[in-house]
Amino acid sequence: MSVIDTVAAAIPGGQWKRPPPVPENWYLLAASHALRPGKVLAASVGETEFVLMRSPLGRLTAFAAHCAHMGCHLRHATVEPLGLRCALHQRLIHADGTFGHPEDGGGRPLTQRTYPLVEHYGAIFVWTGQGAAPDLPLPRLGPGDRYIARPVGIFETRTDWVSLLSNAFDMEHLATVHRRRLIEAAEITRPTVDSFRLSYRSRVIGTRISDRVVKRLSGNQIHASMTSWRGSMMFVESTLGQRRSFFILSMCPRTDGGTEVRSLVGAVLSRPGWLDALRLRLTATMFISFLSDDFQVLDGLRWHPPAAAGSAADRNLQQLALFLSGLRGQA
Repeated sequence: MSVIDTVAAAIPGGQWKRPPPVPENWYLLAASHALRPGKVLAASVGETEFVLMRSPLGRLTAFAAHCAHMGCHLRHATVEPLGLRCALHQRLIHADGTFGHPEDGGGRPLTQRTYPLVEHYGAIFVWTGQGAAPDLPLPRLGPGDRYIARPVGIFETRTDWVSLLSNAFDMEHLATVHRRRLIEAAEITRPTVDSFRLSYRSRVIGTRISDRVVKRLSGNQIHASMTSWRGSMMFVESTLGQRRSFFILSMCPRTDGGTEVRSLVGAVLSRPGWLDALRLRLTATMFISFLSDDFQVLDGLRWHPPAAAGSAADRNLQQLALFLSGLRGQA
């Protein structure tokens, strides 16, 4: 019996199946500042390539990367007020995907595929699924809360998105890799049909400088939750003392089986306000340090659920596996 067969037998109903390489989801493609008016930017998720355009007046559009006429890559196109001018045959592609008429007036109408997008938190997100796009999920904020946020970079790894996500929900590795120990049992909830959340409280047991900083800021009690939305998007929300922050990790699969993790950090504003920008920078630095521990250990990992529910952590991961096995996406 193979490892996957063993796992399937251990999970109630044998429901585990490996999720799709690219789930239907919102994906963070670029920081807003990377796409100035009048410019184009190419990006990809799995085998799907996009060209983002910002018009001279600031309107954003996400096109399929290759021209519907004869396949020229639109990263070579020129931005005009009404859309993109393809570099190969100079046809105008309007922002809604329709083509301007060829000079001879003949030929069947062409349509360039466009994708739903939103610009939020200083970043550009594109929806890759079929049909109408759902609202972009947002971190939980209280009434009247204001926040600042900014992208903090792209992290590349040879590890697939399933392994990265599942590792994040592994409470046993919280102590062995990150030098944190649970204060009480972690709690799993399903806020929506598309989301899986794990909430926990932990204390610092490490002695590095970053550990001591977190310990001091938190009073050695860290409240945190991790929410997977449709698999490849993860929200991390934490409270250190009175300081609340959040992270969005968009796990963008690569064609070689690895992942680009595109991330942003946000913090709920406090008083005095002039400290918020400094606090956001410190939060980002600590989080990047936290992530780097994982990337070193996980390089090349291909995760599967624990074959036996030997601990609470293993049982939680088996529940995560059931959630992941129901995702929709590209095969």
